[in-house]
Amino acid sequence: MHKALLRSALKISVWPIILIAGLCFLPVGRGHAQGRASENFDPSYQTRPFLLQELNGALDFGAFLRDENESYQTTTSDRDQKQIRFEERLNLYGKASVYHPNFLEIDFDTTLGPSQTRYSGDISKSENEAMNEYDISASLLKEKPLSARLFTAQQQYEVDREFLELLDVQVQTYGGEVRYLAEGYHLNFRMQSIDTEEDSPDYFRKRSEDAAEFRFATLGDSLIDTDFRYTRRMTTDDLTISTDLDYDDLILTNTLEYGNIIGRSFISYYQVTGDYESDTFFIMENVDVTHSDTLQTFYNYNFSQYDTGGGDFTSKINYGELGLRHQLYESLRTRLSAEVSHTDDDSYRELYYQPNLSLAYTKKVPFGRFSAVYDSFWRKTESESKSSATGADIRRVFSEPHVLQSSSWTSLDNINVDNGTVVVWDEGRTTIYDVGIDYELRQNGIRTEIRSLNTPRLPDNSNVLVDYSYLGSPDLDYDTVGQLIDLRYDLTEFVSLFYNHTSVKQKNIEGETSSFIAGSLTDTKRQSYGAELRWKWFDFFTEWEKDSSDVTPYKAWRLRGDFSISPTRASSLTLSANRSTIRYQDERGTEEFTSTRVSFDTAIARNINAAVNIEFVKDDGFYYDEELWKYSFDLNSRFRLLDFEVKGVYVDRQETYQDREVLRLEFRVIRHFSIL
Repeated sequence: MHKALLRSALKISVWPIILIAGLCFLPVGRGHAQGRASENFDPSYQTRPFLLQELNGALDFGAFLRDENESYQTTTSDRDQKQIRFEERLNLYGKASVYHPNFLEIDFDTTLGPSQTRYSGDISKSENEAMNEYDISASLLKEKPLSARLFTAQQQYEVDREFLELLDVQVQTYGGEVRYLAEGYHLNFRMQSIDTEEDSPDYFRKRSEDAAEFRFATLGDSLIDTDFRYTRRMTTDDLTISTDLDYDDLILTNTLEYGNIIGRSFISYYQVTGDYESDTFFIMENVDVTHSDTLQTFYNYNFSQYDTGGGDFTSKINYGELGLRHQLYESLRTRLSAEVSHTDDDSYRELYYQPNLSLAYTKKVPFGRFSAVYDSFWRKTESESKSSATGADIRRVFSEPHVLQSSSWTSLDNINVDNGTVVVWDEGRTTIYDVGIDYELRQNGIRTEIRSLNTPRLPDNSNVLVDYSYLGSPDLDYDTVGQLIDLRYDLTEFVSLFYNHTSVKQKNIEGETSSFIAGSLTDTKRQSYGAELRWKWFDFFTEWEKDSSDVTPYKAWRLRGDFSISPTRASSLTLSANRSTIRYQDERGTEEFTSTRVSFDTAIARNINAAVNIEFVKDDGFYYDEELWKYSFDLNSRFRLLDFEVKGVYVDRQETYQDREVLRLEFRVIRHFSIL
């Protein structure tokens, strides 16, 4: 019921409410109608009931060819698909005003036209569609203390999700906001609705999101700066099943500056209701005190509490830190701190305390600069299992951060994960991604790995938060000692030498450990050294690394080179190559990776530019083999108001179990024109 009311308010009530509110605060009388905006009055604008200030357009014709096929080495179920599409677009964009631009100004960008698509191969069909895209915004009283803005937009585009899998996406957005700016503070209220539809041969997904946000913030040089935000968000995802989630998000941020003291406070409460329920409460308090030009002390405290719906699971974490920073001349920076953390949840309790020492030394030496960094810590950890008399128990993790790629697998932090309990959220915990569509999981021994499937909701390089359960360690008390040494010698600006050493040792004090249970004690020892050579045209990097850790020890050698020249004033040639070899000390053997890329850009004539790229990748490993050739070109030109572009891509990819070929060509002509 409340969702229907909010959506109705967004669709019906926003326009009249904002217009009426703005008119109520508008001074009466022609002499006052301009208000303070009269100081910025432009006489070139005419006060008319409606004035079209600017109107431009373009005729856009495009032709697209997409030919792809897959062949499998273990089966005969090869796949083939060809797509040919023509698009004719009329683009109009401009600006208009009602009475005066400072009263009501409208910006618009629209696209209309037909699209004809024909598929052949495994799928044979024809489609004729009408394209309708727009982006319209209206600003009311933009120069007044009280102002408002309304906006609406629709976007249609196509995504290459995977080979032979095209994804049609349509996004509609509409909403409005009201702002009040006064001396010392400002208020902002915003309502927005987003509807997204994804249509592919594999699935159809529809997502609706309605949101309302209120914000209050202080401005100026006050003793305490405050920023308060409350957001109410309601979402519905329709896939194989419908998922409803409601969110309440409160954030209060305060900054105190008094003399030599700077304090920062961050308090948030985040509640999720619906098909997944949780409550998260977080407090962060930071204080920095400057005693002199060379000495500072700092004090940090964090508290977080996480509860699932119905009291199924509760976790509390208290964390504190205090320390000092000292600068000795310009060469030596010292940081000394102490940490203590206590975790208490339904499955286990953990307490650790840890002193830290960090030294950073920089000095000019003959022929260049020398820098050294030394970090060390000692940690005492005491853990106690609550839910199992035998020691091992099921533990739960929430909001474990990861960055996902579609070309590589990422391991979760713990082993022996129950894959059926994995839930992947976006960075703000407002969207739950779908396994098999947005991401996929695989079991690699006792580890669980995850990767993106490069969808519009979860593209490459996305930050995600992962919840899951895993088999935890028994009662255990242990010490951890770690140190990091980083040395670098820059000989002028051409040659650099570096050395890195990392060591973490864990000593069991009480309890039993097992390599098959998460939380088992393992030692880490890694060292690397290498050199980098830089000159006018090239950058050459080489590194040797040895990992003697208890988990997955290996030896690696890496080489990277980049070369770039300009044969002529209007052209550039770039060559890049990478080579790495990793030799594991277990059954995985040796993994070798090679990649080469050649790029050439040139201006053929004054208004004609061309670019050619050739890329080769070869990856030979124990789990995965790949060889890829990719050729692409781009030819574009502009003669006054006429744009012309031709693009092409050919990919030949051979993987462990399948081969893939892709050919894509695009031709586009755009004729710009100005009406006003």
